[in-house]
Amino acid sequence: LDDLSDTWTRYRRTLNIRLKVADDLIRILRSVREDDYYFGLFSDRLQTVLVGMPLTDGRDFHTSPQLHEIEIDHIHSELQDVTSRIANQQQALERALDNLQRAEDGTLNTLEPTNFYRNQIQINLQRLQQLEDQVNNVQSSKPLWLSWNDTLVDFASSAQKLDEVIATSMARMARTPLPRTGPELTDALSVHKQDSNLVFDLVSVVNSKAATLADLVSARPADDYPKGPYRVRRYVDLNLAPGPQESEITRNIRSELCITTAGLETRSTAWEKMWNSNKQILEKISGHIGSLESLDVIERDVRNAENELRNITVLVTVEANIPQIEHADTGLRHLEDTIPELQSRVRSVAYLPGIEPIRGPTDLLEITSADIGLESPLRERQQHLEKRVSDLSVATANCRSEVNLTLQLLRAVDDAENRLSQITMNLNQLRTLDTPDAPRLINEQLIEAQRLARRYAPQLEVLANKFPTEQAHKRVRPVLSRLQDSVDAFEQLYEETRVRSEKYINLDRLRGEKLPEEPQTRRQIEPLDEVMEFQKTQPPMAPPPRPPTITKPLANIHVVEGTPVTLRIEFDSGIPPSTSYLLLYIKLILSEISMKKT
Repeated sequence: LDDLSDTWTRYRRTLNIRLKVADDLIRILRSVREDDYYFGLFSDRLQTVLVGMPLTDGRDFHTSPQLHEIEIDHIHSELQDVTSRIANQQQALERALDNLQRAEDGTLNTLEPTNFYRNQIQINLQRLQQLEDQVNNVQSSKPLWLSWNDTLVDFASSAQKLDEVIATSMARMARTPLPRTGPELTDALSVHKQDSNLVFDLVSVVNSKAATLADLVSARPADDYPKGPYRVRRYVDLNLAPGPQESEITRNIRSELCITTAGLETRSTAWEKMWNSNKQILEKISGHIGSLESLDVIERDVRNAENELRNITVLVTVEANIPQIEHADTGLRHLEDTIPELQSRVRSVAYLPGIEPIRGPTDLLEITSADIGLESPLRERQQHLEKRVSDLSVATANCRSEVNLTLQLLRAVDDAENRLSQITMNLNQLRTLDTPDAPRLINEQLIEAQRLARRYAPQLEVLANKFPTEQAHKRVRPVLSRLQDSVDAFEQLYEETRVRSEKYINLDRLRGEKLPEEPQTRRQIEPLDEVMEFQKTQPPMAPPPRPPTITKPLANIHVVEGTPVTLRIEFDSGIPPSTSYLLLYIKLILSEISMKKT
């Protein structure tokens, strides 16, 4: 535990030392950055004072006075501030360097921080010397200008800036291609507005400074008011014969003012005309691009409608089921409601009268604006969209006909198949039916099957013939075949059942010739009791015999004349004793069969 405590104490001391060194370094770096910033500002200001020259072709209109007292006070104040900052930084560097050297950490690498501190101390010493040299140069070697010269320099600087801005703006308007899309138009309008604001501000500044300078040198404006908010006010020299007390510097400044304002008036006038022309062009392009963007939206909707119609067309086929076709029918109804809206939107974005090419006025640099050429793409796109929507309408109408026809065919096929299924089930039930009324039931189903065949066969054939391909015929052919097969099966079953049903024919025995009436006999009716007693004493009598029954019918109801046939007949009372009687009975049976056949 003692070793662990000693180790922890040593590590904690090392951490504290390194944290202190790091804090000193961070504080020094922050101070160096701030002092460098203030030093740079002060150096730039001194450099501007040293190299600043008037913008009037270098003419010095006055003697070389010393720097103004106010300016000297400002420079001295700033110098003391910067010097104080650097001195404080020097002290902080020395303390940090001393702490770093006295740090009790054998593993700490102090080489790089030590070099940094020492280098920064040397840099600060050099800067202090540099500042003192610059101030001495300003005070001793650089004369500056009096109030008139300062005002002229300020005016000339603003005039030059305005001239550059006008030249840049006119070059941009002449060389920049016209916008073709919405974002390009937005950027062009933004830059156009920025140029307007910048030129307006600079023109206001130039007019204000020109008025101040004109009061000093007795110049008069050519007009009472400027001709436009973007035009520089021109001044003229009305002192044709300068007075005896007017100095040469006054005449030079007045001449400089008149020449500069005259040039700026011409330049600003040309810029204003060109800017207005470009503004009109951008406004007209804005209308056209708005139409183009509307056409983009319409084209996207038309493309979506075409894709939807294409998907519906894929769904519509005679091999599909009815729910799929009904789904396609729902989508087609929505598409049919959309097409009139698309047609109305295309007509609402119809091409407007063409834009006449507008050219900007020629300026001092012979810069002119470009022509406008958006009417042709707008007209072409609008006509192209009209054609696409028209083709879409025709295709939708054709698809509607196909959907309706397909629905009719599939519903007819589905109805026929449902009825055929019922008929087939009835046929299977009647095959096993062995009752006397079987022929009647089979005949009823046969009539129903024939009625269905007469109803559905022509309908399906007519619907299939309306399709241009053979797919519809392939779809209805199995149904027609099943209809015919059902009718044939019922006819065959009916004929077979009719033949088999002949065994249920009740044949009466032949009756002989009518005998003459027997002579009437008279006897006395005995009492009822005696009759009953007499019947009880009599032996039981057999039931009356039934008529003969055919147990083996004909193989087919249709028998060629002259073909021998065999019938198996059961007589309940035995075979008649007379052959002639039997032959007569057979003739009677054959006559009844022939009567049924007819």
